[in-house]
Amino acid sequence: MKAKSVHKKSKNRLLSPLLCICLLIPFATLAFSGVVEPGLGDVDGNGYIEAADARIALRCATGLDTLTPEQLERADVDRVGGVTAADARTILRVATKLQKIEDSLPLDSLTQLTPDTYNGVEGTSSYCLVTSDYAECIAVSNARPVEDPCNPLYTPLPKGTYDYVVGGPYDDLDGDQFYELRSGRMIDTDDVQFVENGYNMPSNTVKAVRCVSGIRTLVTLSSEWRVPINVTLAPQAYYTGYQDRTFNVSEQTATYIDFEFFYTSSGEGTIPINQSGIVSRAEWISAGTSTILRFHLKQAGVFYGYVMNYDEKGYLCIEFKEKPQSLQNTVIMLDAGHGGSGDPGTAAKGIAEKTVNLQLVKKIQALLVAEGATVILTRDSDVLLTIAERRQLSYKYSPDLFLSIHCDGSTSTSSNGTRSFYYKCFSRDYADALHDSLYSMYTNELGRTITNRPSAFYVFAVTRTEACPAVLLETGFLTNTAGTVNDFNTLTSESGQNSVAAAVVRGIKNYYGF
Repeated sequence: MKAKSVHKKSKNRLLSPLLCICLLIPFATLAFSGVVEPGLGDVDGNGYIEAADARIALRCATGLDTLTPEQLERADVDRVGGVTAADARTILRVATKLQKIEDSLPLDSLTQLTPDTYNGVEGTSSYCLVTSDYAECIAVSNARPVEDPCNPLYTPLPKGTYDYVVGGPYDDLDGDQFYELRSGRMIDTDDVQFVENGYNMPSNTVKAVRCVSGIRTLVTLSSEWRVPINVTLAPQAYYTGYQDRTFNVSEQTATYIDFEFFYTSSGEGTIPINQSGIVSRAEWISAGTSTILRFHLKQAGVFYGYVMNYDEKGYLCIEFKEKPQSLQNTVIMLDAGHGGSGDPGTAAKGIAEKTVNLQLVKKIQALLVAEGATVILTRDSDVLLTIAERRQLSYKYSPDLFLSIHCDGSTSTSSNGTRSFYYKCFSRDYADALHDSLYSMYTNELGRTITNRPSAFYVFAVTRTEACPAVLLETGFLTNTAGTVNDFNTLTSESGQNSVAAAVVRGIKNYYGF
């Protein structure tokens, strides 16, 4: 459960000025977005922000045109000094009603309270400062050693969060240690810095700063100090299923998502959400010593994840995922399970699972890329990558989907079939789509009779992310070697791997309805 450093692998995409000009041309006839006061973005000075203003700014940015001092003043919307292609893109977004000028302006850095200095509240307490990215929390356990089954109702704390420590450190069965926090959870001591006799903190206030919705929905909030936050989708019913785990989902029923700010007396400011495909409105709700920011979903159970963190200026940023418009607009992270000399996975007939997983991932990657998707691999060679590192990659890259590819194993050579696992309730439909596609491939395309193993809740670390729907997929039993027609032959042959990869891609497309 500890968060560790990750290896990054990315591609930078830069739009050339010529491409930017081409992108602007289709918007030439779009109507204005409104009267401009005091004229920021209205480059031609006619009182409105139009696509024509964006074209003028872009021509200036690329040296194709010169502007008067007054025009330069209006065109430099981000106030960084000089007109750039970024200014032109912002003006275009305003002209097409995707953004407001004030949403493009830089924010001042926040000065936030910490327990290191006196803040007007008498007394001291023990605190912890979260030092890891997306530090996982567990329910309070009174057992000693601590029992720490992961629970999807307890969300990770962003780096920089402070909370009161009321107990610990307590050992768990794996040798890790946990602090008990006043907000009603426990956290690994490796993910925090302990602060003894820190100054008590005042009741917090959270304020809405801005909201940008459209291609994405990004809400920016200010907070007097970085209080712990818990996030839940509700109302959601669960049942006890696979391996007696509680959080299996029969149907996604949530109609809202709550962000609970502990030690917070009030939330202020309106959050105008007018173009999100996921969220319809937001409201502040008082909950005793906490304040809840509730986002109502447009459609019950339809949710694609979020990312929550503090930016470099101290603002809390919450970004909601939108449904991609097509596979060409989709970013998918593929994780080949296991790897390296220390983690081969299961094996059969001298073939290690890690090898098959990587072969399958590369075939899936090729099919997705051919359809226009952007694919990120957690590993593209036989290297060791911890499960914590794999989980962190889902936050670093924030893809639309995360999929970890595995092969199952058993002491019985006759055990067969595929199964998909999810952790967050909103990942259940994604897990079902993958399972149904692979099961259909085995039974219909290959004509086999296999065990139907429905998707299930489980606590695999790689699926414990809020950033996107995430699934760990057991593509079949590598150890199913009994008979002449078996999972082993499918998973290790060229034709079989092609069938599995095609079924995975169909499952992804079925999930989105593409």
